[in-house]
Amino acid sequence: QQFSNPTTIDPGVRMPVMDQFALSLERTLFKDAAAGITFTSRKFTDFIARVNTGAVWSPESFAFTDENGQAQSIDVFRKTSPSSQDAFLVTNPAEGGAPSAIVTPENAFTGVTVFFEKRFSNKWMFHADYTYGRAKGNHTNLMSGGNGATTNYLNPNLQINSYGFLPYDPTHNLQVYGSVELPLGISFSPRLSVRSGNPWTRDVKLTFSGSPR
Repeated sequence: QQFSNPTTIDPGVRMPVMDQFALSLERTLFKDAAAGITFTSRKFTDFIARVNTGAVWSPESFAFTDENGQAQSIDVFRKTSPSSQDAFLVTNPAEGGAPSAIVTPENAFTGVTVFFEKRFSNKWMFHADYTYGRAKGNHTNLMSGGNGATTNYLNPNLQINSYGFLPYDPTHNLQVYGSVELPLGISFSPRLSVRSGNPWTRDVKLTFSGSPR
């Protein structure tokens, strides 16, 4: 259904934007070796996605019991118009721009990297760096978000509580590698790469009776 209805392209659609600020300090420690630290801040806006501009949604409260047995409630949206009125527009989603868009998408990354590097000399080199970073926002930073393939703006329920740590968010990232020339023209170049896993969170599945959602 969501791909069979006509889709148009907004003639005023804007290209996605990334604003970045980086500050790096580096110091030579001894011959052929240096250490440094880099701070990086990136913010992404003006994402392109398909938006449902035709359907009408009505907010209502949904009650459920959480994993601890506690009663909870959340505001959700019920579709009040027939599905035949769906109309899709490829545009830059924005809060209030359509009934199905209740947030303005954005995401950001902030990280600090420290490194040590011994440049190649005397037949060997070594490099080590560690990054602590956090990626937060309300629009996925996976490939589906960057290339307009996300379907989050076809249904406002997919945007509820969308702000938080993003799917690709390796908080800790360590890389160590080096190279040494051995006799007989042999090069030995080991590499170690370690990073923390991606974040996860719970989902609440809703079941409506009556009109479609």
